[in-house]
Amino acid sequence: MVDDHEGDSQLGPALEEAGFTKEKVDVFLAHSGPLPPSVRLDRLVIERSTRENVAEIAETKMWAFSRSDNSPSAKELESQTKRHLTELDGIGRGMLARLSGDPAGMIWWYDDPVDIWINLLGVRMTYRGLGIGRALLHQLLKDSYERGCRSMLINVMEENCGAIQL
Repeated sequence: MVDDHEGDSQLGPALEEAGFTKEKVDVFLAHSGPLPPSVRLDRLVIERSTRENVAEIAETKMWAFSRSDNSPSAKELESQTKRHLTELDGIGRGMLARLSGDPAGMIWWYDDPVDIWINLLGVRMTYRGLGIGRALLHQLLKDSYERGCRSMLINVMEENCGAIQL
């Protein structure tokens, strides 16, 4: 259910097709309508994933999810980089946000022709609260709208209040 009948008539069928049911407890947030205003951060550059920057994306993810800027072990980094490279050869896609040239945040998703399935969004501890996560989501939403995508789904643990608020 959304806050208006027109929105519910648009989103309801899409959610049912995606597997949501009224009998099951599911929590979701939906955006419908025009693109929200973008985040403006001086010195922020968002670049698409490539074979050349995928190791930086993997390392940024590891920093963000470890809640530390300690360098991950070479073995862990190699494993994560190989995983992302394999996914990049298929439907895996990502973006890296750089602030003043430093890797600050990343987003990774699976790119279906009509749906975007976000499975990772992380910002390094030292860069949190600046709007980098919002800028990454905005860029992906903008690109998805331009392609005519039907939906963008994000998996978030229900106790992750910060991610839900974002």
